[in-house]
Amino acid sequence: MEHVLISESIINSFVGAIARYCGIKNKIKLSYIPDMIASFEEMGDRSFEIAYVEGASIFTAPISSIYDIRSYAFYNYPKQIWLSLPTVSTVHANAFCLCAEPVTLNLPNLTSIDPYAFRSCYGLSTISFPKLNTVPSFAFMHCSYVTKASLPLATSIGEKAFYGCVKLSELYLPNVSTVESTAFTNCQDLETVNIARLTEVPEYLFNHASKLKTVTATYIEHIGSYAFAYCSSLEDLNSPLVSTVGSNAFYFCVSLPSINFPYVRAIEDAAFEYCSALSYVN
Repeated sequence: MEHVLISESIINSFVGAIARYCGIKNKIKLSYIPDMIASFEEMGDRSFEIAYVEGASIFTAPISSIYDIRSYAFYNYPKQIWLSLPTVSTVHANAFCLCAEPVTLNLPNLTSIDPYAFRSCYGLSTISFPKLNTVPSFAFMHCSYVTKASLPLATSIGEKAFYGCVKLSELYLPNVSTVESTAFTNCQDLETVNIARLTEVPEYLFNHASKLKTVTATYIEHIGSYAFAYCSSLEDLNSPLVSTVGSNAFYFCVSLPSINFPYVRAIEDAAFEYCSALSYVN
């Protein structure tokens, strides 16, 4: 089947089924989607893989009854996406993976996403999910054009959640208390970070964040191995409660002028290797 004209009456007749009908097996081109579609209850797996809206560069779907965006729903979608879905609470794995064209999402009630949900979503530039509680592992990995991330209610961030977000420069995570290793590795444009609720900086957390200058981490007690390695612009680290520093934790932090860890008990090998500007240690 090469082409199907989908009218509003057809959509209304197939409650919850159209999304699955428009799957990869039939390679259907959608030629008409009304502005309001009230009968979808969820987007089926791979519902818009390869398919696209013919004659339009933007897929608009302010659909009041969608609660889940299922796995692979917009996988490799070849055109611009704009979605305003106030009822969506969950985005599943790979739903927006490999979307290369601009992706704009208004999901104000999103509370849960699966690992890999936005992996390599190159069209995504802003992450703003005001009710998201947890950022799972690999969720935004290699979203290389994301510049801002605002997640005011998030309390935990998984492994490699933002790995390779090379243009991420603004990060707002006021309630995060748990972060896994490599979550922000290779975030090259990140300049300022406030992780005031953390008590541990896990290994490789900001590795290769080459523009990172200031870190506010008031309650940090442990800094893991390679946590700030190759943060070549790091100048200020406010962590007065640090007690242990892992190996190579500040490797090649060539701009770091001083360290104030008055309660430190253990510093592992090469923790400050190649910190050529370091002149004061307390």
